[in-house]
Amino acid sequence: MPYTPNLNALISQNDELKDDYDRQVIFVQSCLSQVHPKHNTGYDECKRILEDICTSSDADSDKSLFWQLVEKDYPAAVTVLPYLVCSSIHADVPSNVRAACWKALSGCTERDFTVLYDLLNTEPTKFESLITRDLHRTFPQVDECKDPEFQRKLGRVLRAFSVYDPDVGYCQGMSFIVAPLLMVLDEQTSFAVLVQIMESYDIRSSYTATMAGLDVRLFQLENLMARELPELYAHFADLGIDFTYAAGWFLTLFCTTCPLNIVFRLYDLYLSEGIPETIIRVALCLLKRNQTILLDVMLHEELLQRLYSASIWDVYGSDGAEKLIKDLEELTSLVTVNTLDELEDTLRESQMQKALSSQTNSTVNGDSQSRPLVLRVKSGFVSMSQNALNTAMRLTARDESARSSVVSIPSLAGGVSMRPSLSNSVTDTPSITEECPSAPKTDKEEELGLVLNAVQGEYQDLSEKFSSYRVEVEKEREVMAGLLLDIQNVLHENNEDQMDEMNVKLDLAMKKLSVNEDEKIRREIETQKDLHKQMEDLQQENEVHQENNRLLKREVRDLTLEVKGLKDLLQLTRQQLQEVLRTRRHSSSTVSGQNELREFSLTRQRSARNSTSAKGSSNRTSVIF
Repeated sequence: MPYTPNLNALISQNDELKDDYDRQVIFVQSCLSQVHPKHNTGYDECKRILEDICTSSDADSDKSLFWQLVEKDYPAAVTVLPYLVCSSIHADVPSNVRAACWKALSGCTERDFTVLYDLLNTEPTKFESLITRDLHRTFPQVDECKDPEFQRKLGRVLRAFSVYDPDVGYCQGMSFIVAPLLMVLDEQTSFAVLVQIMESYDIRSSYTATMAGLDVRLFQLENLMARELPELYAHFADLGIDFTYAAGWFLTLFCTTCPLNIVFRLYDLYLSEGIPETIIRVALCLLKRNQTILLDVMLHEELLQRLYSASIWDVYGSDGAEKLIKDLEELTSLVTVNTLDELEDTLRESQMQKALSSQTNSTVNGDSQSRPLVLRVKSGFVSMSQNALNTAMRLTARDESARSSVVSIPSLAGGVSMRPSLSNSVTDTPSITEECPSAPKTDKEEELGLVLNAVQGEYQDLSEKFSSYRVEVEKEREVMAGLLLDIQNVLHENNEDQMDEMNVKLDLAMKKLSVNEDEKIRREIETQKDLHKQMEDLQQENEVHQENNRLLKREVRDLTLEVKGLKDLLQLTRQQLQEVLRTRRHSSSTVSGQNELREFSLTRQRSARNSTSAKGSSNRTSVIF
């Protein structure tokens, strides 16, 4: 009996899986809201869409019907069949539908990069030498990646992205992210998915100049490891293991050491459940599985080498993908979206408190010689002190050398710096200083920059006044304490009634003095808090304009490239038209020449006949005479 596509059968299967995948579905739905923000269709409408797809489907089983629904409308499939989506992806995406599935999950089909990709590859990039050098280092154990044509494709995708997003450019290790995409997708689609990964999966900030996103991930891993693996966490602390060892894992999505069959399964989860949530869970799974081995290692360098080595995956054996997926499912209650958000907020608050404490100590101690740095604002550059630079304005600009050293980690082949190093201390690593291009200034941003400068100056002035006022108050308190002590000594000579009365009056005076003093200090503190709030509000407004400016820049760049393509096409069309006109003129002149030659030939023939006729007539006349 032939198979009849039936959506209700899939809905029944979905309902049966609710208890098993209730927690995992939260990741899928959260990722859907980030990657497909325009999707806000309700359940009934999504169900109608899927029923329409079923009507025209040529599926021969429920399984093939399900993957067709995912391919043609993934958001609708998640809305109607969330548990079945999660279960099917965890069970393994069939290789014959993986390409279509990745395109649907990433949302890259919603944007057309066809023309833009070709234009981007015509533009030069300052990362050319670095990209070329990394091509042969990418998956050197995989035969497909050794193919020169594959490496050319990989190079073109990386160059195009470095031009597309100059603030990110190219970071060593990004080639490992792109290579699995090229093994499954075509070149242009791989570029489109890479753009989506960077822009919609909350990892772009790990590759920008400040690498702020990487700091967040390392902090999240450290705290969750302390909760889940306290013994191993204490062992790491005893050996002085810094959590930057995980930078290589996170920046390459574990691709440098992970077996290729597991890499593809991880990409299924990255695109469906989110990258930050998944990489934290994978890191915890690796540490948990290797806990016994790592606890036996008592040397700092040996432990780091084991963490960087591919042997860390040996604990999963031949069927490692299924074991890893099972381990990841067990961690869904520990690593949740809310937990990661709370840890990120905790890190921000900690940084804010540390910055405020540092600023207060600097002000009280009269430290006015703090090393001046530069705070980068889209409206220009604002000079700030080292302490003020670390405040919660979220525009911390780190030194390039510090950024490079944080993620300089060894791999199987030796030391590989994840960012271009500023020194030549790392073998075979080029020295490249990256410059972040300044954004165009707008009137609004100029105004924000000036206001921010004014608020900061006012804050500094008040801090200095508060410091001097506090010194004066301390001096007055010492004088008053001495006077009161003298008065009390004098009172000892009088009778007890007078002494009690004077003590009561003195106590009231001291309380009044203390209240007035505390009230002044409280007002000063409130003023400083208000200034902090103003600075934070201005910074938030500035961030909004900064983001809008970045989007406008990107639109202008896209339009510029599109116009350039149109100009090139117009020039080519004009050349073709001129060639056609030249061909026609040449053909016309050739025909005209042939006609003239034919007329000349006919004229000569007529002249010859006339001459012959005249000669015959003359001969006849002579014979008569």
